[in-house]
Amino acid sequence: MTTKILNNQAARLGRLRKGVLDLPLAGAAYGKAETLGFHMGFANLLYAYTWLFRITAYRHEAFKERLAEKEFTLLMKDKDETSMRWYSFSGGKITTTARKGPESDFSLIWKTVPAGCRVMTDMALGKPKVLKNAIIEGNLLLAGDAAMVAWFLETNNLIARLNRKKAKPKSRKV
Repeated sequence: MTTKILNNQAARLGRLRKGVLDLPLAGAAYGKAETLGFHMGFANLLYAYTWLFRITAYRHEAFKERLAEKEFTLLMKDKDETSMRWYSFSGGKITTTARKGPESDFSLIWKTVPAGCRVMTDMALGKPKVLKNAIIEGNLLLAGDAAMVAWFLETNNLIARLNRKKAKPKSRKV
């Protein structure tokens, strides 16, 4: 019974997105619903970011040592403050909370939620210098201690370098 209801809802959503299904849902309301989806996805990416750090530290001892170098608290949020997460780095461990956390040493503020989603996904895929490019394009604003921000950006570049898929060598046919 439940799967039948879910399948019907998925089919309706597909027709709605294609414009085949007319609902009394106004355009603005549909836009708000889609924005809600972006915010939920962004909140999930913020949480997954913690696991990116944890898994990288588990796989690479050098990265774990780098995390142990500093102790700080970071706030990552969007400009409208609808989605935010606090990260605490201490002794090579990372803890996180979506509730109001301790005073942050610095903040990363995303200009828009879709831009934040795109950049964080690219970062998780190991694309180089994603955060630097986001700062240059104006999608990421920085606030707080400049030395800590620089250290954190270098650490993110290290994550990208360590998690980047290595290209397979092309076989030479003789």
